[in-house]
Amino acid sequence: MPAPPPSRPPASRARSVALAAGIVAVAWGAAGCGPDRTSPEPGENRRPLAEDAIPALDLPLRETASVDVAPHFRDPDGDALAFAVRSADDGVARATVSESVVTLEGTGRGTVEVAVTATDPGGLAATQRLDVTVGAGLGLALGVARGREGGSAFLDIVLGEPAATPLTVRYGLGPDDDRRTDDADAADFLASGSGSGAGGSGSVTGDSGFVEIPAGASGGRIEIRIADDDEIEPPREVFTLTLARPAAASGYVLASPSRAVLVIREGVCDRTPAVRDGIVEALRAASCADPDGEQLAGLPSLGLDRAEGDPVTRPGDLLTELRAADFRDLAGLEWLSLSGQRLTELPAAIFSDLSSLEVLNLAGNEIAALPEGVFGGLRRLQWLSLFDNRLRTLPPEPFAGLAALRELYLGENELTALSAGVFSRLWSLERVGLAGNRATFALAVTLAR
Repeated sequence: MPAPPPSRPPASRARSVALAAGIVAVAWGAAGCGPDRTSPEPGENRRPLAEDAIPALDLPLRETASVDVAPHFRDPDGDALAFAVRSADDGVARATVSESVVTLEGTGRGTVEVAVTATDPGGLAATQRLDVTVGAGLGLALGVARGREGGSAFLDIVLGEPAATPLTVRYGLGPDDDRRTDDADAADFLASGSGSGAGGSGSVTGDSGFVEIPAGASGGRIEIRIADDDEIEPPREVFTLTLARPAAASGYVLASPSRAVLVIREGVCDRTPAVRDGIVEALRAASCADPDGEQLAGLPSLGLDRAEGDPVTRPGDLLTELRAADFRDLAGLEWLSLSGQRLTELPAAIFSDLSSLEVLNLAGNEIAALPEGVFGGLRRLQWLSLFDNRLRTLPPEPFAGLAALRELYLGENELTALSAGVFSRLWSLERVGLAGNRATFALAVTLAR
């Protein structure tokens, strides 16, 4: 088929200045030949300062956590600080320190104050408090969950100890903070989902939800129902679920992980059936939800052509129309054939993502007109066939931007005239097929050596 460090400042000459009886006097050396160059007496030692408060800490029972407290103190004289810690109740939390890192161990339920002291070499000190709440851990079993459109994503809640009384676990939904991923929005999950925990219940509304866990249960389950909006979106969209801090009276504290990433497996399910099925087959995917962005970008060829007489056994076998985003994310596609279908028109931006395309076969369709700029962006296209369609006219400069195009086939259409700029700026064009139209065309040819 067709085919540099800053310069050192000069040392300043110091003069000793003495203030006596309100008179400023310059002390000169005994020899009278210059200022006294003796060093001044060092300044008075200044006390360290407590800077930003150390945030309160939730600590699961029988677990440890570490906090670097150095950023929360400052010595005005630039001296190195030594740190010490003391827990008001070792029965709730034990505290140790190594250099500036405080390590805490949860030993019993409750809240305790831990004193953190920073001392300078001269013995002056500053103290801050660190409030530590210890309780049974409440977290998620995993930090990621997946679901496809029209299905659900599930996250299991794990309790460090069975609930003594009914427990309400609340959570929020929001965007992912990773710029490399596509964020889902509120339209991507249903207005109400559900949650349960060994007989419990719950719901999600808008960007928050809750799960009721009954007494005696060791956990629960959050279900987020994914909306099927029939829109062609990125093959993977992401949002997050974050557990809210449990009520103080509950006896529970957040354990890690308390935040999860939820991945919507859009795949190619919402694309035109023939395109969907062709991509799934070309990638040998198990389902339309499986292809991800990397797989789509790596697909080199896609054949969606039909031979005359091929049976139509499924709705997707016959391609009569395309959606504007049907070929979205196929950045590596080099060869695309849609011949022998029943296409009557092309969406204006249908090929906008196909920056690597070299061969495009649209022969044997029923296309009567081309949208202006429909081939824009196909800068690598070398071979294009619109043979055997129903084209009556062409827009001005319909092939603008196709600087690499070598072969163009427009035969067996219903063209009666060609505009003056129809082949303008096609610097690489070597062959044009126009036979079988309603007129005979005389083309000016410039021979280049």
